[in-house]
Amino acid sequence: MLDLINKVKNEEEVCYRAEVSEFEAIYAALENEEYLNVKDLSLEQIDKGCLDPRYVIYTEFGYWYESTSFNVNSEILAEIVQVHQFFLEKIEEGKVRPKVYLAIVEWLHASMLAHAKFIKSNPDIYFEEDKLALDNAFEEYISFIKANFTDINITQVYQLKDVYKTFQVMQEVEEVDEVEADQCDEISDIKEDENLSLSSNSIYVSDEWSKLLRNIKIYRKLVNEKSWLKAAVVYQVINTALKDFDPTKYFPETFYPYLKDTANAYDHLMHQLSLSNHPLWLMLSQMFNSDPESFSTDESLGGIREILVRQINNNPQDDSQQYETTMNNDEQDQLNW
Repeated sequence: MLDLINKVKNEEEVCYRAEVSEFEAIYAALENEEYLNVKDLSLEQIDKGCLDPRYVIYTEFGYWYESTSFNVNSEILAEIVQVHQFFLEKIEEGKVRPKVYLAIVEWLHASMLAHAKFIKSNPDIYFEEDKLALDNAFEEYISFIKANFTDINITQVYQLKDVYKTFQVMQEVEEVDEVEADQCDEISDIKEDENLSLSSNSIYVSDEWSKLLRNIKIYRKLVNEKSWLKAAVVYQVINTALKDFDPTKYFPETFYPYLKDTANAYDHLMHQLSLSNHPLWLMLSQMFNSDPESFSTDESLGGIREILVRQINNNPQDDSQQYETTMNNDEQDQLNW
């Protein structure tokens, strides 16, 4: 791949941005998960003199997709680092848009992870050669991404590395079949925790939550290893995150509807909250905490608000109220408990 890039970049007419229409065949192949076809189509476009980063990354993924060798994959990762370096230079030269490149790199990471999960679920696929070589290549790749692409979510690459660790070398499978069955059940804590949120519950979880789960996993490992200095550093990071825990940041798709409903009902809510200093309000809170479902469906609570309003209006000396407590005609007609 690098030889082809070096050949094309020295030609007189080189383009770094393909037209949308030129991707039609590639997008059709991607939709059908025909990744080797995508690779061939991309290579054709590169050979014609177009170094659009999407063509290059699609090609690299094609090579990754067809490999069942730890050594080959480690070489591909090393080559992708050089590809990143090449396009970083083109970004500085203004020939490639940063957002376009970040998007295709994130696509690459997501596609590699999805492919790894597919391999893991298929007991008939085995890898060959040196697993440690790939592990070392991942370490170098992660370091490069962290240093040069601060806006990219590195969590997927950590997950990818963990999944590949579970793959066995063909020789090991041939020697000990029973070990294979046991090891296939050994899934990293990060993968288990994140699948619980991302897959099983079908709820989007933000990158912040993934990072927190990863850090907790690392912290527990360091404590077990009695690596106290490193554990203390990670503990401080986790503790800070927990002190500043913002659920809207960790679970945005869960809290967005809640915040939207609150914004739409703001005036009504603030008017009701003007009653919150009364002892009856505390009782209502206790009722809700005791049985939320019953509280939300109990129609017998409708008259309590009128009691609250009447008693508060009879105590004008209470200056702690922030909102008007009298109800207008519309509110009288729309009491909603």
